[in-house]
Amino acid sequence: MNTMNLFVYLCLILLVFAESNNIFCMEEEKDPYNIGARYYEGRGVEVDKVEAAKLFRSAAEEGHVTAQYRLAVCYELGDGVNQDKAESFKWYQEAAKQRHIIAQFRTGACYELGDGVKQDKVEALRWFQEAASQGNLPSQKRVIKLK
Repeated sequence: MNTMNLFVYLCLILLVFAESNNIFCMEEEKDPYNIGARYYEGRGVEVDKVEAAKLFRSAAEEGHVTAQYRLAVCYELGDGVNQDKAESFKWYQEAAKQRHIIAQFRTGACYELGDGVKQDKVEALRWFQEAASQGNLPSQKRVIKLK
């Protein structure tokens, strides 16, 4: 695994946990995304990544941006679903279109590396610039390198 892929993998793991460490109220517990997050991390239930991915998909298809991002991670890592880089890219891009900063970075990285999509340095730069404009430091570094 090259350095960039290792860095991205570690960032994904950290972000998944960072985004899910919130306190749930009764309304949130009815939300498929929040229930999926609990299954993914085993908070109050047994870890079940298959069920988590199903719930993330349900919420993602309704336009839930964080669910789209988490589903992309599931497909990238093969957590609860068969690993599928093209499907991962699809969901990263859906979340990126809604200005999810890490999804924008990952969409740029997919284009840069040809990971799940045809390699396209112009599109990579465009997505890195989107994330960089929101203050994403790794994207800012990629913009400098790709220009």
